[in-house]
Parts: sequence; structure tokens; C-alpha cells
Amino acid sequence: MFGRPGEDWDRVGFTFWNYPVGSGLAWHGDAGGGRRGSYVLFLNEEWRASWGGELMVLDEEEVDTGTAELQVRESASSPVAIVPRPNRLVLLRAGTPHRINRVDPTAALVRCSLTGFAMKRPDEAGADARARFRELVGALKGASE
Repeated sequence: MFGRPGEDWDRVGFTFWNYPVGSGLAWHGDAGGGRRGSYVLFLNEEWRASWGGELMVLDEEEVDTGTAELQVRESASSPVAIVPRPNRLVLLRAGTPHRINRVDPTAALVRCSLTGFAMKRPDEAGADARARFRELVGALKGASE
């Protein structure tokens, strides 16, 4: 899904997310920062479909570089709702538009998940170019003072 370990990605990160009643997350694509893909593992032992908190995904072959909100609005496809079933694991390519629907006021539990990314470190050439750019900006600032 994310390519070959060590070649296409070389590190992973994760964090725990809690979504209490009334919370959700707007459309976004988790692109940039060397991300190759993301994953969501639903941790609740129980979750009722009526409690909301669905992961909405616009599953398209091509990932657009525009904003996720715009891509969803202009797509001919409809987003897919993924109910946070216990121990369900969802994998997404970087740039795939997704959101979290608001957790309903009737929810008896906080929606819990483990979310993370597979990433590729910037190559040495990229790091060297950034360092040279910072030096140049510093030199320009010094010359203008």
C-alpha cells in the first residue's frame, strides 16, 4: 500500500486520538512532510453506528494536489463512510481526502483511535539544499542591515 519499507518509506509515527461528543475533523489529505500513507486503528471495544464519528473517505484513483474540501466538492464520486468498528484498521494513501464526522450527542463513549503515518526522510540532497537556502537567506538579511 505504501511501497517498499526502506525504499519508499523508512519511518512510522503514531498518536492516540480521542473524539468526545460533538467533536470531529474537517476534510484534509495528510499530504506533505514526506508522508506516503496513513493508518487508523479503531480502539473502542464497542461503538454503535448511531453514535457517528465515521471516517469519511473520498476513494479515487488520482490524488489531487488541491485542497481536500475542493476535491470532494468537485468529485463525481461520493465519499465512503467507514464506521469505527472495534479493531478495524484503515489504510489511506497520502493525499486521500478524508474527515471524521462529528460524534453524536447520544454517544455513550469517547471515540478512540490510534492514527499514524508511514514517511520517507528527506534525502541528503534535499537537506543540503535547505541548509544552503537558509545560509543564503541569512546572508541576504545581513547584507540588508
